[in-house]
Amino acid sequence: MAHYDVTAGTDTVSQAQFTEIYNSINKVFGDLYPGAVSTSIGANCVNYKFGWGNRNSKQHSSKITHLDWNQLIARLNIILTHTGYTLTAGGNSVTLVTRGETIKATHYNAIADGINELLTKTVTINAGKAYSRRYYNYVTPTQAELLNFTTTTREDAWQNAIVTEIKLSFSDFDDVRYWHNSGADVRITPSTAGSTSTAGITWAGIISKIGTYYWTIDGGNYTGTGGTIYGLNFCDLTTDYKLSFVSGASSGYSGYSGYSGYSGYSGYSGYSGYSGSGYSSYSGYSAYSGYSGYSADRVKIYVKLLDKDLYFKVQYISSMGIPIDGTQSILWQCRAGADIASRGIKHHTTKPSYSIINTMTSSDDS
Repeated sequence: MAHYDVTAGTDTVSQAQFTEIYNSINKVFGDLYPGAVSTSIGANCVNYKFGWGNRNSKQHSSKITHLDWNQLIARLNIILTHTGYTLTAGGNSVTLVTRGETIKATHYNAIADGINELLTKTVTINAGKAYSRRYYNYVTPTQAELLNFTTTTREDAWQNAIVTEIKLSFSDFDDVRYWHNSGADVRITPSTAGSTSTAGITWAGIISKIGTYYWTIDGGNYTGTGGTIYGLNFCDLTTDYKLSFVSGASSGYSGYSGYSGYSGYSGYSGYSGYSGSGYSSYSGYSAYSGYSGYSADRVKIYVKLLDKDLYFKVQYISSMGIPIDGTQSILWQCRAGADIASRGIKHHTTKPSYSIINTMTSSDDS
Protein backbone atom coordinates (compact mmCIF):
# COMPACT_ATOMS: atom_id res chain seq x y z
CA MET A 1 0.00 0.00 0.00
CA ALA A 2 1.62 3.25 -1.15
CA HIS A 3 1.98 6.27 1.11
CA TYR A 4 -0.64 8.79 -0.01
CA ASP A 5 0.62 11.93 -1.74
CA VAL A 6 0.06 14.62 0.88
CA THR A 7 -0.43 18.20 -0.30
CA ALA A 8 0.04 20.35 2.75
CA GLY A 9 -1.92 17.74 4.71
CA THR A 10 -5.24 18.78 3.19
CA ASP A 11 -5.92 16.13 0.53
CA THR A 12 -9.14 14.25 1.19
CA VAL A 13 -9.41 10.46 0.99
CA SER A 14 -11.21 8.84 -1.93
CA GLN A 15 -13.47 5.82 -1.78
CA ALA A 16 -10.81 3.73 -3.55
CA GLN A 17 -8.25 4.64 -0.89
CA PHE A 18 -10.72 3.85 1.90
CA THR A 19 -11.39 0.46 0.30
CA GLU A 20 -7.65 -0.24 0.13
CA ILE A 21 -7.29 0.41 3.87
CA TYR A 22 -10.52 -1.48 4.58
CA ASN A 23 -9.26 -4.63 2.80
CA SER A 24 -5.80 -4.52 4.39
CA ILE A 25 -7.12 -4.31 7.94
CA ASN A 26 -9.85 -6.89 7.41
CA LYS A 27 -7.26 -9.21 5.87
CA VAL A 28 -5.57 -9.46 9.28
CA PHE A 29 -8.30 -8.70 11.82
CA GLY A 30 -11.20 -10.41 10.05
CA ASP A 31 -11.02 -12.79 7.10
CA LEU A 32 -11.02 -12.20 3.36
CA TYR A 33 -11.02 -15.95 2.63
CA PRO A 34 -13.84 -17.50 4.70
CA GLY A 35 -15.08 -21.01 4.03
CA ALA A 36 -11.57 -22.39 3.59
CA VAL A 37 -11.15 -26.11 2.96
CA SER A 38 -8.49 -28.08 4.84
CA THR A 39 -7.66 -30.32 1.88
CA SER A 40 -6.61 -27.28 -0.15
CA ILE A 41 -4.38 -25.79 2.52
CA GLY A 42 -1.17 -26.38 0.58
CA ALA A 43 -2.37 -24.78 -2.63
CA ASN A 44 -3.85 -21.77 -0.80
CA CYS A 45 -1.23 -21.32 1.90
CA VAL A 46 -0.42 -17.70 0.99
CA ASN A 47 -4.04 -16.64 1.57
CA TYR A 48 -4.93 -19.03 4.38
CA LYS A 49 -2.17 -17.66 6.66
CA PHE A 50 -4.08 -14.36 6.91
CA GLY A 51 -7.09 -13.66 9.10
CA TRP A 52 -7.90 -13.83 12.80
CA GLY A 53 -11.60 -14.45 12.22
CA ASN A 54 -13.07 -11.38 13.91
CA ARG A 55 -15.91 -9.29 12.52
CA ASN A 56 -14.88 -7.42 9.37
CA SER A 57 -15.17 -3.66 9.20
CA LYS A 58 -18.17 -2.36 7.23
CA GLN A 59 -17.75 -0.77 3.83
CA HIS A 60 -19.06 2.80 3.79
CA SER A 61 -21.99 3.63 1.52
CA SER A 62 -21.26 7.05 0.05
CA LYS A 63 -19.59 9.61 2.28
CA ILE A 64 -16.66 8.67 4.52
CA THR A 65 -17.40 9.78 8.07
CA HIS A 66 -15.48 9.73 11.32
CA LEU A 67 -17.44 6.58 12.27
CA ASP A 68 -16.22 4.78 9.12
CA TRP A 69 -12.67 5.79 9.85
CA ASN A 70 -12.74 5.04 13.55
CA GLN A 71 -13.96 1.48 13.03
CA LEU A 72 -10.79 0.89 11.00
CA ILE A 73 -8.62 2.64 13.60
CA ALA A 74 -10.17 0.57 16.43
CA ARG A 75 -9.31 -2.65 14.60
CA LEU A 76 -5.79 -1.46 13.84
CA ASN A 77 -5.26 -0.52 17.49
CA ILE A 78 -6.44 -3.97 18.62
CA ILE A 79 -3.95 -5.55 16.19
CA LEU A 80 -1.19 -3.33 17.62
CA THR A 81 -2.12 -4.33 21.19
CA HIS A 82 -2.30 -8.04 20.32
CA THR A 83 1.10 -8.05 18.60
CA GLY A 84 2.80 -5.53 20.89
CA TYR A 85 4.09 -3.70 17.83
CA THR A 86 5.46 -0.16 18.20
CA LEU A 87 4.85 2.06 15.18
CA THR A 88 7.80 3.68 13.45
CA ALA A 89 6.10 7.01 14.04
CA GLY A 90 5.97 6.12 17.74
CA GLY A 91 3.39 4.64 20.07
CA ASN A 92 1.14 1.57 19.96
CA SER A 93 -2.05 3.20 18.69
CA VAL A 94 -3.47 5.58 16.11
CA THR A 95 -5.53 8.59 17.23
CA LEU A 96 -9.26 8.46 16.56
CA VAL A 97 -10.97 11.02 14.34
CA THR A 98 -13.41 13.45 15.98
CA ARG A 99 -17.01 13.98 14.88
CA GLY A 100 -17.28 16.33 11.90
CA GLU A 101 -13.55 16.18 11.15
CA THR A 102 -12.65 15.88 7.46
CA ILE A 103 -10.77 12.68 6.63
CA LYS A 104 -7.51 13.86 5.09
CA ALA A 105 -4.31 12.36 3.78
CA THR A 106 -2.66 12.61 7.21
CA HIS A 107 -5.37 10.34 8.61
CA TYR A 108 -4.94 7.93 5.73
CA ASN A 109 -1.16 7.82 6.13
CA ALA A 110 -1.37 7.07 9.85
CA ILE A 111 -3.44 3.93 9.20
CA ALA A 112 -1.69 2.96 5.96
CA ASP A 113 1.76 3.15 7.54
CA GLY A 114 0.62 1.14 10.54
CA ILE A 115 -0.97 -1.73 8.64
CA ASN A 116 1.88 -1.78 6.11
CA GLU A 117 4.40 -2.22 8.91
CA LEU A 118 2.37 -5.05 10.45
CA LEU A 119 2.16 -6.80 7.06
CA THR A 120 5.89 -6.53 6.30
CA LYS A 121 7.85 -6.36 9.57
CA THR A 122 9.05 -9.46 11.41
CA VAL A 123 9.55 -10.33 15.07
CA THR A 124 12.16 -12.72 16.46
CA ILE A 125 10.64 -15.78 18.13
CA ASN A 126 12.83 -16.99 21.00
CA ALA A 127 10.77 -19.96 22.18
CA GLY A 128 13.26 -22.69 21.33
CA LYS A 129 15.56 -22.02 18.40
CA ALA A 130 15.24 -18.35 17.39
CA TYR A 131 13.67 -17.47 14.04
CA SER A 132 11.63 -14.63 12.49
CA ARG A 133 7.85 -14.44 11.98
CA ARG A 134 5.55 -11.82 10.45
CA TYR A 135 3.80 -9.68 13.03
CA TYR A 136 0.35 -10.55 11.67
CA ASN A 137 0.95 -14.15 12.87
CA TYR A 138 2.21 -13.15 16.32
CA VAL A 139 0.85 -12.52 19.80
CA THR A 140 3.00 -10.68 22.33
CA PRO A 141 3.48 -12.64 25.60
CA THR A 142 1.75 -9.96 27.67
CA GLN A 143 -1.46 -10.46 25.65
CA ALA A 144 -1.38 -14.28 25.71
CA GLU A 145 -3.14 -16.77 27.97
CA LEU A 146 -1.71 -20.18 28.83
CA LEU A 147 -4.25 -23.00 29.04
CA ASN A 148 -3.47 -26.38 30.60
CA PHE A 149 -5.25 -29.17 28.73
CA THR A 150 -4.17 -32.28 30.63
CA THR A 151 -1.24 -34.41 31.79
CA THR A 152 -0.96 -37.96 30.46
CA THR A 153 0.87 -40.30 32.84
CA ARG A 154 2.20 -43.86 32.93
CA GLU A 155 3.58 -45.46 36.10
CA ASP A 156 4.08 -49.03 34.83
CA ALA A 157 7.46 -50.08 33.46
CA TRP A 158 7.73 -50.46 29.68
CA GLN A 159 10.32 -51.89 27.32
CA ASN A 160 9.83 -51.27 23.59
CA ALA A 161 7.50 -48.36 22.91
CA ILE A 162 4.89 -45.97 24.34
CA VAL A 163 2.35 -44.00 22.30
CA THR A 164 0.27 -41.01 23.35
CA GLU A 165 -2.23 -39.26 21.07
CA ILE A 166 -4.38 -36.20 21.66
CA LYS A 167 -6.96 -34.47 19.45
CA LEU A 168 -7.64 -30.72 19.50
CA SER A 169 -11.08 -29.95 18.06
CA PHE A 170 -12.31 -26.65 16.59
CA SER A 171 -15.74 -25.69 15.25
CA ASP A 172 -14.51 -25.71 11.63
CA PHE A 173 -11.33 -25.44 9.59
CA ASP A 174 -11.54 -21.63 9.51
CA ASP A 175 -11.22 -21.67 13.31
CA VAL A 176 -8.12 -23.84 12.98
CA ARG A 177 -6.69 -21.16 10.67
CA TYR A 178 -7.63 -18.27 12.94
CA TRP A 179 -6.03 -19.98 15.93
CA HIS A 180 -2.75 -20.51 14.07
CA ASN A 181 -2.82 -17.14 12.30
CA SER A 182 -3.19 -15.15 15.52
CA GLY A 183 0.00 -16.61 17.01
CA ALA A 184 -1.35 -19.44 19.17
CA ASP A 185 0.73 -22.54 19.94
CA VAL A 186 0.56 -26.06 21.37
CA ARG A 187 3.11 -26.98 24.04
CA ILE A 188 4.18 -30.54 24.83
CA THR A 189 6.49 -31.08 27.82
CA PRO A 190 7.61 -34.66 28.63
CA SER A 191 9.09 -35.56 32.01
CA THR A 192 10.05 -38.61 34.03
CA ALA A 193 10.48 -39.23 37.76
CA GLY A 194 11.38 -42.01 40.17
CA SER A 195 13.69 -44.02 37.87
CA THR A 196 16.13 -46.25 39.75
CA SER A 197 17.25 -48.82 37.16
CA THR A 198 20.08 -48.15 34.74
CA ALA A 199 17.65 -48.20 31.80
CA GLY A 200 15.27 -45.81 33.58
CA ILE A 201 18.04 -43.36 34.41
CA THR A 202 19.31 -43.50 30.84
CA TRP A 203 15.81 -42.77 29.52
CA ALA A 204 15.43 -39.88 31.97
CA GLY A 205 18.54 -38.35 30.39
CA ILE A 206 16.89 -38.47 26.96
CA ILE A 207 13.73 -36.78 28.27
CA SER A 208 15.64 -34.06 30.14
CA LYS A 209 17.25 -32.84 26.90
CA ILE A 210 13.93 -32.16 25.15
CA GLY A 211 12.57 -29.31 27.26
CA THR A 212 9.27 -28.14 25.74
CA TYR A 213 8.14 -28.80 22.17
CA TYR A 214 6.12 -26.04 20.48
CA TRP A 215 3.77 -26.28 17.52
CA THR A 216 2.88 -23.00 15.75
CA ILE A 217 1.89 -21.81 12.28
CA ASP A 218 5.60 -22.09 11.42
CA GLY A 219 5.82 -25.73 12.51
CA GLY A 220 7.68 -27.36 15.39
CA ASN A 221 10.35 -25.97 17.69
CA TYR A 222 11.78 -26.98 21.06
CA THR A 223 13.73 -25.50 23.96
CA GLY A 224 16.18 -28.36 24.55
CA THR A 225 19.29 -29.71 22.83
CA GLY A 226 20.40 -32.59 20.61
CA GLY A 227 17.12 -33.08 18.75
CA THR A 228 16.00 -32.51 15.17
CA ILE A 229 13.13 -30.33 13.94
CA TYR A 230 11.76 -31.32 10.54
CA GLY A 231 10.61 -28.72 8.00
CA LEU A 232 6.89 -29.27 8.57
CA ASN A 233 4.58 -26.27 9.04
CA PHE A 234 0.83 -25.65 9.21
CA CYS A 235 0.44 -25.52 5.42
CA ASP A 236 2.15 -28.92 5.04
CA LEU A 237 -0.35 -30.81 7.18
CA THR A 238 -2.39 -33.63 5.66
CA THR A 239 -4.70 -36.38 6.91
CA ASP A 240 -1.66 -38.62 7.53
CA TYR A 241 0.74 -38.19 10.43
CA LYS A 242 3.95 -36.39 9.50
CA LEU A 243 7.12 -36.30 11.58
CA SER A 244 7.87 -32.94 13.21
CA PHE A 245 10.48 -33.68 15.89
CA VAL A 246 12.97 -36.38 16.94
CA SER A 247 14.92 -36.20 20.19
CA GLY A 248 18.60 -36.97 20.64
CA ALA A 249 19.80 -40.50 21.49
CA SER A 250 21.03 -41.89 24.80
CA SER A 251 24.69 -41.72 25.76
CA GLY A 252 25.13 -45.37 26.85
CA TYR A 253 26.11 -47.08 30.09
CA SER A 254 29.53 -46.83 31.77
CA GLY A 255 31.73 -49.95 31.86
CA TYR A 256 32.30 -52.00 35.00
CA SER A 257 35.67 -51.89 36.75
CA GLY A 258 37.89 -55.00 36.41
CA TYR A 259 38.60 -57.41 39.29
CA SER A 260 41.96 -57.13 41.04
CA GLY A 261 44.45 -59.97 40.45
CA TYR A 262 45.20 -62.55 43.17
CA SER A 263 48.55 -62.44 44.92
CA GLY A 264 50.91 -65.35 44.12
CA TYR A 265 51.58 -68.13 46.63
CA SER A 266 54.87 -68.08 48.42
CA GLY A 267 57.37 -70.85 47.47
CA TYR A 268 57.86 -73.86 49.77
CA SER A 269 61.12 -74.25 51.54
CA GLY A 270 63.20 -76.80 49.56
CA TYR A 271 64.19 -80.22 50.93
CA SER A 272 67.89 -80.81 51.25
CA GLY A 273 68.69 -77.60 49.62
CA TYR A 274 65.94 -77.57 46.99
CA SER A 275 64.61 -74.12 46.72
CA GLY A 276 60.86 -73.87 46.23
CA SER A 277 59.46 -71.62 43.54
CA GLY A 278 56.36 -69.48 44.35
CA TYR A 279 53.40 -69.57 42.02
CA SER A 280 52.95 -66.47 39.90
CA SER A 281 49.99 -64.22 40.78
CA TYR A 282 46.86 -64.46 38.67
CA SER A 283 46.12 -61.45 36.50
CA GLY A 284 42.97 -59.43 37.30
CA TYR A 285 40.04 -59.60 34.88
CA SER A 286 39.72 -56.76 32.38
CA ALA A 287 36.87 -54.28 32.91
CA TYR A 288 33.74 -54.83 30.83
CA SER A 289 33.18 -52.16 28.22
CA GLY A 290 30.14 -49.90 28.70
CA TYR A 291 27.24 -50.29 26.28
CA SER A 292 27.27 -47.74 23.53
CA GLY A 293 24.30 -45.35 23.25
CA TYR A 294 21.30 -46.88 21.51
CA SER A 295 20.70 -44.85 18.37
CA ALA A 296 17.09 -46.02 18.24
CA ASP A 297 16.22 -44.64 21.69
CA ARG A 298 14.15 -41.64 20.74
CA VAL A 299 11.09 -39.50 21.36
CA LYS A 300 9.21 -38.68 18.16
CA ILE A 301 6.36 -36.19 17.67
CA TYR A 302 3.97 -36.36 14.72
CA VAL A 303 1.18 -33.98 13.59
CA LYS A 304 -1.82 -34.35 11.25
CA LEU A 305 -4.98 -32.43 10.34
CA LEU A 306 -8.41 -33.92 9.72
CA ASP A 307 -10.64 -31.02 8.65
CA LYS A 308 -11.34 -29.23 11.96
CA ASP A 309 -9.30 -31.55 14.20
CA LEU A 310 -5.59 -31.20 14.90
CA TYR A 311 -3.86 -34.40 16.09
CA PHE A 312 -0.55 -34.89 17.91
CA LYS A 313 1.17 -38.23 18.52
CA VAL A 314 4.13 -38.65 20.87
CA GLN A 315 6.05 -41.90 20.52
CA TYR A 316 8.71 -43.20 22.94
CA ILE A 317 10.98 -45.84 21.36
CA SER A 318 13.61 -47.94 23.15
CA SER A 319 15.97 -50.62 21.84
CA MET A 320 17.64 -51.36 25.19
CA GLY A 321 15.70 -54.61 25.47
CA ILE A 322 15.15 -54.27 29.22
CA PRO A 323 12.32 -52.71 31.26
CA ILE A 324 12.38 -48.95 31.84
CA ASP A 325 11.02 -47.93 35.23
CA GLY A 326 9.84 -44.58 36.54
CA THR A 327 6.74 -42.44 36.03
CA GLN A 328 6.45 -41.06 32.50
CA SER A 329 4.38 -37.87 32.08
CA ILE A 330 3.51 -35.43 29.30
CA LEU A 331 2.05 -31.99 30.04
CA TRP A 332 -0.23 -30.70 27.26
CA GLN A 333 -0.85 -26.94 27.01
CA CYS A 334 -1.78 -24.24 24.53
CA ARG A 335 -1.16 -20.51 24.51
CA ALA A 336 -3.41 -18.08 22.64
CA GLY A 337 -4.25 -14.38 22.56
CA ALA A 338 -6.48 -12.88 25.23
CA ASP A 339 -9.72 -11.11 24.35
CA ILE A 340 -9.31 -7.43 23.48
CA ALA A 341 -12.11 -4.90 22.96
CA SER A 342 -12.12 -1.34 21.64
CA ARG A 343 -15.13 0.87 20.85
CA GLY A 344 -17.46 -2.12 20.86
CA ILE A 345 -15.17 -4.13 18.57
CA LYS A 346 -13.81 -7.36 20.01
CA HIS A 347 -10.94 -9.68 19.19
CA HIS A 348 -11.44 -13.26 20.35
CA THR A 349 -9.33 -16.37 19.76
CA THR A 350 -11.39 -19.58 19.96
CA LYS A 351 -9.63 -22.16 22.13
CA PRO A 352 -9.92 -25.81 21.05
CA SER A 353 -11.33 -28.60 23.14
CA TYR A 354 -9.22 -31.72 23.62
CA SER A 355 -9.72 -35.47 23.82
CA ILE A 356 -7.17 -38.18 24.55
CA ILE A 357 -6.87 -40.95 21.96
CA ASN A 358 -4.11 -42.98 23.67
CA THR A 359 -2.79 -42.49 27.21
CA MET A 360 0.81 -43.66 27.03
CA THR A 361 -0.10 -47.19 25.97
CA SER A 362 2.67 -49.69 25.28
CA SER A 363 3.04 -52.68 23.00
CA ASP A 364 4.24 -54.49 26.12
CA ASP A 365 0.83 -54.17 27.76
CA SER A 366 -1.19 -57.37 27.82
